[in-house]
Amino acid sequence: ENDSMDMVVNHHSLEHVGCGGSDGFIREAYRVLKPEGKLLIFVPDMKALAKRWLIGELDEQLYMTNVYGAYMGDEADWHKWGYSREGLWKCLKRAAPWKDVKAFDWRVIAGADIAKDWWINAMECVK
Repeated sequence: ENDSMDMVVNHHSLEHVGCGGSDGFIREAYRVLKPEGKLLIFVPDMKALAKRWLIGELDEQLYMTNVYGAYMGDEADWHKWGYSREGLWKCLKRAAPWKDVKAFDWRVIAGADIAKDWWINAMECVK
């Protein structure tokens, strides 16, 4: 229902839809969130990964897995889009009229097993 959820967490799935394909999900999350509710988004940070790969601090296998996804026999395994921090922020702001969009502070979220690492782009949207 509209305005029924306190939080929506999207952990490493937004990169599995193509260019512009995330807008529908973002709008739906906005619709179901209560006022002051939060959408948390976690995706690979393609700019951070590329920088480390280009200077030789990241091996090719790990870089390409983040670019293309870890294909394990299902078409849904492929990454169909990538985001820099700036690009994700613009996408989130374009798709819904959020009160605030900012970097996630990495606090513990009860019931959510959220991976934390230097290459993860983590954003928090407040309705």
